[in-house]
Amino acid sequence: YKKSSSSYSSWTNYGTYTPGSGYATNVRDLLNMGSVGSSTRDWRWELDGYSQLKQDVTQQTDYSSAPFEGYIEGPRYWGKTFFIWPPDPRWPLGSSSTDRNTVKQFLLDFGFSSYEVDNDPEVKRIWNQWPWSTEAALDHQLQVHVGLSPTDPKYLRTMRLHNRPKADWRKRFFLKSDGTTPMDDNSLLWNGYARWRSPKQSGTTYYKINYQAILDWIINEGPNPFPPRLRAGRLLYYDSIPDPSDPTLNQRFWTQYPLSDTNERFWKEYIDYVLGVRQKSSSSWDIPSSSRPNIVRYTGYGYDYTWGSRKITSKSSLGGSLAKPYMHYQDNPRRPRLHFWFGPMSMVDFLGNYNLGGRAQYKSNWWWPGTCHEAPLYACKLGIRAALQDVQKNHPNDHVTLIMFSVPKAYSSDNSQGRRFNRVRAPLGRNYTRMIDSLWFPAETIDTPGLEISIFDQDKNIEVPRAMGGTCYAMGLMLAFNQFSSRPDLRTYNPAPAPEGDAGGLGRRGANKLIIFETDGMPNHTATATFVNGGPGQCYYKIRYNSSNPGGSEYPSVSSLGDNNSTVVSQINSLCSQIVAKETDPSPGYSTPRRPALIHCIGFGPLFNPDNPNRANALATLSGMEAIGNIPQSKRIGTVGYKIVTGTPDEMTSKLQQAIGTIMQDGVQVSLIE
Repeated sequence: YKKSSSSYSSWTNYGTYTPGSGYATNVRDLLNMGSVGSSTRDWRWELDGYSQLKQDVTQQTDYSSAPFEGYIEGPRYWGKTFFIWPPDPRWPLGSSSTDRNTVKQFLLDFGFSSYEVDNDPEVKRIWNQWPWSTEAALDHQLQVHVGLSPTDPKYLRTMRLHNRPKADWRKRFFLKSDGTTPMDDNSLLWNGYARWRSPKQSGTTYYKINYQAILDWIINEGPNPFPPRLRAGRLLYYDSIPDPSDPTLNQRFWTQYPLSDTNERFWKEYIDYVLGVRQKSSSSWDIPSSSRPNIVRYTGYGYDYTWGSRKITSKSSLGGSLAKPYMHYQDNPRRPRLHFWFGPMSMVDFLGNYNLGGRAQYKSNWWWPGTCHEAPLYACKLGIRAALQDVQKNHPNDHVTLIMFSVPKAYSSDNSQGRRFNRVRAPLGRNYTRMIDSLWFPAETIDTPGLEISIFDQDKNIEVPRAMGGTCYAMGLMLAFNQFSSRPDLRTYNPAPAPEGDAGGLGRRGANKLIIFETDGMPNHTATATFVNGGPGQCYYKIRYNSSNPGGSEYPSVSSLGDNNSTVVSQINSLCSQIVAKETDPSPGYSTPRRPALIHCIGFGPLFNPDNPNRANALATLSGMEAIGNIPQSKRIGTVGYKIVTGTPDEMTSKLQQAIGTIMQDGVQVSLIE
């Protein structure tokens, strides 16, 4: 709303609102008032709120001609919000002494004399028996017993007071610490810096979220921007929205942590997220600092912004002989950017917020499906898919394994920093369907067709092929070494439903060994495991994973270091040397005099853009791997352009396909005889 061009109190017949040139930041601006204090209260505004700004309701007994909508729709993907500042002041008054004194003050404002209000038994009965059970009962009292005509302003105003809607969003959607009293104190919702509070801090409960009311608002007021169920990429987010008519819902949402019902848990956490708060345990909420007591800076478009002079006033400091104003007319909190908006945009932000996922120890908000258009990973997947299809057609005798690498788990329950990928995606062979599916879906859903994973199943969700966590080249190289091994007991180490050879053992003695190593980042972790020397073709690293018994699996020790740290690079080079070692060496690898093992590298994405300051170091590491991997200088990354994949998404997809196709021809002689 814009500021009124004239004082609210001087509007002709209290029926004309003329917007001015500037936008209102608080009640004083909206009503174009002069100086205001802690007792300033404009009864016209507090009676009719925004309805009077929409249409002249002075001749009405209710607000049917200017109904309270309860929401604002945003453009396109924003969805809807109930946040509006200043809040509409209207709220039904009850039977408490405070509410009845407020009614008494309104009667004085409406034109009843103080004598009538205090001494006339019929007028006194109006406020002394508030609230009236029905509109008809109050109508009878005003017309028959008080003697007002239906056109008398006092009659019309009193009837509208009876018919006031639940319009103050603070009271609708937030409750005081008792879980019952509607919220009417700005200082419990915002701190002294005018920043939105978390519900609980330092043992003090400031407010409780009325989840039941918010869910009812989402579903039943205005358009519902959400589908009845949400699933993607074999991930289940929710398959129903909790029923807001359940009278036990709030108590359950307040006392269970986490909620046992995954649908309820999803919606509670989403509502919290949109409001800018996050529960950390059964009794604590995210409190980064006293000045920024929530997660707002990690969500949406960042911090709330300041619009006008910030001010928050506690309810206890407001004055008034009978009735306090519903809030200080200069109160002006920081404004939300994306939070408070319920819709597709905040939902996507909730499902894939990497900033907040890190704060939550990688156990939440990293929930995008492997099928989503995540840049630049999506282009990479399309390129690899196309390359695999080329290999399937053009290299019918080759066996291929698909391996993804990140930072692996160091023990079965290791969820720190999003650690994952302790097994290959597809073992050595020609199962191209599995390889391509593995680009998009977690391994367990491929092992068990028809399986759908809950995002709250941390161990399964972490295996979704999405970009997250650190970078550990070493684990990928050790997994590749085991895949080239011919050791029989590796083939069945990970039992069904995992495919044969999941832990290795399907390597073919005498066959060419080729690794195509693609990365979009610099290594920053080591992974160290025992090397088991069983002789030529029978060696392996003790990183075998049993998906049926994770606790009995073998894990590497993991260390976090800086990007391209010398210790990290040294380990990578050592592993490359082990892979290309001769089969006859004391510590056998996979090279023969006629068929040396090869390691080709591809640099993918923005890290390898010409203007990236880290490009040279990244290329140096990959070029060093190729030098060890028997790639001549003339074919190494940095010398040939096809191994650096950058550009638009479509360009990167095409370049990656071409790069893998070119590498697959390395060393192959073709003779055409006519």
